[in-house]
Amino acid sequence: MNFLPSMRNPSGHSLRGWGISLLLAQIAPSRADEIFSRGWDYCNSRVIVGAHWQSDVDASRTAASIGFCALQGSEAFIAQMKKAQQEYQEKTGSAGMRTVVAPDNQSSARIYRIDGTAVDENAHGIIVEEGKKIVKP
Repeated sequence: MNFLPSMRNPSGHSLRGWGISLLLAQIAPSRADEIFSRGWDYCNSRVIVGAHWQSDVDASRTAASIGFCALQGSEAFIAQMKKAQQEYQEKTGSAGMRTVVAPDNQSSARIYRIDGTAVDENAHGIIVEEGKKIVKP
């Protein structure tokens, strides 16, 4: 590959770490922020411990991203990705989840459980009221 001619000592750890971050974020897009944050920090750790220069890590991230983009054109990869997404949804119970956003003029919204039943005022756990998390024992 000669698309990154300045990459003399790429970081294999960063290449794998960022590639896995891309993969996991596609499987669980609702967790992408956390996944990418952890992957970014993992790659930067190679510079922190003195194993690589920042340019090596940056180039490895680029190489992983290019390779991952190339996979998006593979029918076999897409088929396996769909299976992985379905398995993740089944294992985490996120298959039927929807995000509901309250209108701007509404400070509190009615809260529902995953099964669709309304939560009453006697509910316990962590709820959100007026934009703040509240613990109800």
